[in-house]
Amino acid sequence: ALPTSSGANNYYITALKVDGVAVEGFDLYKNEYEFILENKSDKVKIEATVPSGAKVSGAGEVALAVGKNRITLTVTAASGKTANYYLDIFRQEGEPEPEPIPEPTVEGKYNISTFVSGVAVGTDINTFITNFNVKNGTAKVFNAKGTEKTSGVIATGDSVVVYNNEGTEKMKYSIVIYGDANGDGKISILDLARVQKHLLEVTNIAGVQAISADVNKDDKISILDLARIQKH
Repeated sequence: ALPTSSGANNYYITALKVDGVAVEGFDLYKNEYEFILENKSDKVKIEATVPSGAKVSGAGEVALAVGKNRITLTVTAASGKTANYYLDIFRQEGEPEPEPIPEPTVEGKYNISTFVSGVAVGTDINTFITNFNVKNGTAKVFNAKGTEKTSGVIATGDSVVVYNNEGTEKMKYSIVIYGDANGDGKISILDLARVQKHLLEVTNIAGVQAISADVNKDDKISILDLARIQKH
């Protein structure tokens, strides 16, 4: 029989909650319960209400493992008599953590610093992409106006953009072909004329085209670069 609530032997629970939710089917005459946790949390707060003068242990914040967790709640009356209640909480297994997206890397044959160089004159787009050799991603080439190039040859002022396997942009480099000072992908009399005009201060070469005009890589555009373009 249930101990009386008026004496010292009031060792029973009157209400039981898990994270504020009443345990289904609770009554004073049962001492075993089950509770399925929907939110996959690794801890819960157990609230057990007992009559005045009684004490309960095992309630409060409780850590949970995946699967079945048996929680023992012990009610002690003022007389010292005890009763145990057993609450089985089932924690569902959470979704596995998604695999991290690997960062793309470039393992190609070209020189990469703040720009890409070492590209031979006349290199077509497909050959460039193959030789650029992106791992864990893809690469696309765009012209100086930002339009994707899928055919033709690489030119000074083009850029190569590297994406990860989800299509997110991760790297972007300008492309320099030494000697291609006008950005048409060839080394010709047009480049020679452009460098001459720069040296005569008729026009100014700037940006990656200035880098491409510095054929001997001495950090300035001079008659030495003009001579090298002329010999090409």
